[in-house]
Amino acid sequence: MDRRASTVGMIPVETRIVDFDKIFVQVNYSSTRRQKLNLFGKPRELNYGTAVRASRVAMQDFTINDLASPTEEALFIEPLFYTRMELNKNFQIQYTNGFNFNVLDNTYLKAGNAVFTLGFTYHFGGKRNKTK
Repeated sequence: MDRRASTVGMIPVETRIVDFDKIFVQVNYSSTRRQKLNLFGKPRELNYGTAVRASRVAMQDFTINDLASPTEEALFIEPLFYTRMELNKNFQIQYTNGFNFNVLDNTYLKAGNAVFTLGFTYHFGGKRNKTK
């Protein structure tokens, strides 16, 4: 049994080990603002959109304190909203926020609720639409 330090001494903690598979489908809608945003001394393209993702997550193996436990399956729905700002021709910064919820009632496999990401995207090759 694992132990963790607490204010009253060492206490036992439950050890959970899980392997799972995830598959998802996602639908996106995006739009580009026609008027560019002047930021950092340069006009920058801004686009924004919405994505809705449905994910099926299924446990393959699940143990609690080295004992086999019943597996669970979840169906997560994740509505997301994002904004991208062009930094140069193919490079963008992206902000994403939203939430997720589980359609099924589970004991262990639960939704994380808030979704927030800040990252970068890079467009490799292909044709780009030019708006004037």
